[in-house]
Amino acid sequence: MHVIVVVLSFLVFGLVRHVVYGFSFRKSDDKDLKLAAVAGASLICIFLLALGKGHVSRPHRTYFRSVSYYIGQGITASDISYVVGHLINRLLEQLGLFESSSTVSLPFFDTVMYRWRW
Repeated sequence: MHVIVVVLSFLVFGLVRHVVYGFSFRKSDDKDLKLAAVAGASLICIFLLALGKGHVSRPHRTYFRSVSYYIGQGITASDISYVVGHLINRLLEQLGLFESSSTVSLPFFDTVMYRWRW
């Protein structure tokens, strides 16, 4: 029984972030608003999962204690991952390994495709 609940909650709550990111602000494609929408959806999912955890744990923990603990953990983890991702992005740009404005050229692929042209 526990395996079914865990797998279903992983699928449902794990897909929420990706669905919100994919379908929000499609016309404007504003990355900051998408990030805010994903953060809000993630906090709602954490809130719901923490309520469920507070309800089924023995002895019953108070809902406020359970929700505040998991919301705090979620905010901390998302803040740390955002800062680390930003620092890694800056490092890659300084090293010249990742430049979003340049086009990728694959000379080997171009030669192979040239041979296969009729």
